[in-house]
Amino acid sequence: MAPALQSGSNMMKQPLNARRFFALAAVCSSILLLSSCGDGESPTTVQSQSEQGEIVTDSRPPSPTVEDYRRAEQMLAPNMMPLLVDEIRAHYWQQDDRLIVRRRTEQGSDYVLVDPIAGSSVELFDSARVAALLKLQTGAEAADTAEKIDANDLNLRNLVLEANELRFDFSGDRFALNLDTILSSDAALTRLQAPPPHQFLSPDGERAAFIREHNLWVRSTRDESEVQLTFDGSADYGYATNSAGWIQDPGPVLLWSPDSSKIATFRQDSREVKTLTLVETAVGHPRVDT
Repeated sequence: MAPALQSGSNMMKQPLNARRFFALAAVCSSILLLSSCGDGESPTTVQSQSEQGEIVTDSRPPSPTVEDYRRAEQMLAPNMMPLLVDEIRAHYWQQDDRLIVRRRTEQGSDYVLVDPIAGSSVELFDSARVAALLKLQTGAEAADTAEKIDANDLNLRNLVLEANELRFDFSGDRFALNLDTILSSDAALTRLQAPPPHQFLSPDGERAAFIREHNLWVRSTRDESEVQLTFDGSADYGYATNSAGWIQDPGPVLLWSPDSSKIATFRQDSREVKTLTLVETAVGHPRVDT
């Protein structure tokens, strides 16, 4: 059971504390480097003669040694990180105003479900069990996967919790985890079907937006049903079109709302725009793009 958090505002202060921690560490490393320069050595004395003929003495500390830099290096962020715990590494707000937090621990990280209104937090799942299920789904050991499966430091992204099902991204794939059967069944974790190329997946993973004949459509990833959202798109006057720059792509240009219920996009009017022809040099003969 993770320790309870008093409020959401306290959580938001955590990253700031982490920044202060590393800023202080950087200052300490600088002080350590400067103070260590004089250990065991006397200052270097340089004498020079001024224009008036006076002898001017300039006492300077010796130059830092390799050992000085090694001591200062111990205060840098990578070496101080194991000493920092409870830092919020990522957070995902849910529709019911709860918050999923990836929290740094002494071993790596864990995932906590926080209720700011109730002022409580609980461990979201058993990380070792999720790591084991991920290995079963990928069909390979940790060393063979595109992303390392570390039970102490799972790197899950875009977490969405609805009822007893948790959906998340890992190593380029989308997964659904049944929290009720996670300990009793290997089928608790399933890999969701990836959207075809040039489709924009919603945050909850249940819908994919795409362009067909200059109009915007949405496909359900659960039952493959399709819904047409716009009806008056035409050539050079389409919706969510990505053809206004040097890079063109048949995928839509849009933004999903966090709750996956709305889409923000645009309609591009290029009917009066003349065609620009690009000629790219290549071995043998040039390539032409319009």
